[in-house]
Amino acid sequence: MAAPPVPKAVVPAHGMAGSATGMILFTKNTENIKPMIAPFQTVSLKKPSFLQSIFRQDPEENALIELNNLIASGGIESISPETLENIEARYDLSLSDRFGLNLEEFYAVALNYYLTNFKMSEQESAKLKQLATILHLNEKTTEYFHLEIGKLAYRKCFIKTLNNSEFTKASEDYLKDIQQHLNLPEEAEKAISKEVRSRHLLDYFQKMVADQRLSPQEEAAFKQKAKSLNINSEHNPETRQQLKNFRHYWSLENEALTAIENIFEIQKSETCYLVINRIQIYEPRSNRSKYGGTYDKLIDSGTLYLTQKRIFVIGLEKNYTIKLDNIIQAQKSSDGITIHKMTGRNPTIKASQHELIQLTILLKRLGIYRN
Repeated sequence: MAAPPVPKAVVPAHGMAGSATGMILFTKNTENIKPMIAPFQTVSLKKPSFLQSIFRQDPEENALIELNNLIASGGIESISPETLENIEARYDLSLSDRFGLNLEEFYAVALNYYLTNFKMSEQESAKLKQLATILHLNEKTTEYFHLEIGKLAYRKCFIKTLNNSEFTKASEDYLKDIQQHLNLPEEAEKAISKEVRSRHLLDYFQKMVADQRLSPQEEAAFKQKAKSLNINSEHNPETRQQLKNFRHYWSLENEALTAIENIFEIQKSETCYLVINRIQIYEPRSNRSKYGGTYDKLIDSGTLYLTQKRIFVIGLEKNYTIKLDNIIQAQKSSDGITIHKMTGRNPTIKASQHELIQLTILLKRLGIYRN
């Protein structure tokens, strides 16, 4: 639904932040509404300026503050059309013309307060109707706030429901009841439901794989969670690939290692556990410039084979062998693994992150310390 037309005069009252609580005043953005203890709180009247004191004038903003304070002290039921007429007469202004947006926000804040528990009583609904009548708010304006604030309330209710329990038939029935109570259109409900359910599953997934590992039990729980939320977890190709990778990492760490068969480049007495194509090998070199120091130089690229005895690389320039019992430690960096050996230069092997993680896990399984 489109927003209601802006009132003729939209100059806001200053110094009202403590009155109709829960909202940053003078804005149509209902997402600025915040939780509150009571919809209205009493605030002090604004002091006249120097010139206003001379001419015995009261600040116009005090007309709005007086209205707020009357509601705060006596409740909505304590005000009447005559209340507004009396205030307008004393300040010689029209509250609707001078503070139109503020009056709308009075209504929005009260509505938000009454929807704290996602439902309004008949008495609260009656108070809102009385407030709309007294503030001269048309039906289009009140419908707009009921839709927008209703969507916010429904989203909060949906999130709270998912966080407190599994998404069951009882949960669906409860949310359906809230939707009907809020008179929320089906289109809006479906959009909120899809958004909240998807975000909930994504949050669950991210917490589950924070360690980049996925056990069979975790995977089964995730699939059950997705099923209960009526979401196809395999629909997202990126998520599907992540699940596959994290499942593989867990398997490498916890299950019996699987040999890769038919690798003719290695000796018959060796068992190959990993093959990585297109790796790059860097070695430290002394910088011969006047500044000195060292730098990593690309010396070759090729295919890496990891066996229970060695790291074997068939490079474009030549072949390389690093025996596992000659390795002091394997140190992983952001883009590679540096092999610290007992003798000779310490090469750095660079590959994709997925391949480096596998190499790191397997070196640890084969007894190579890493940090």
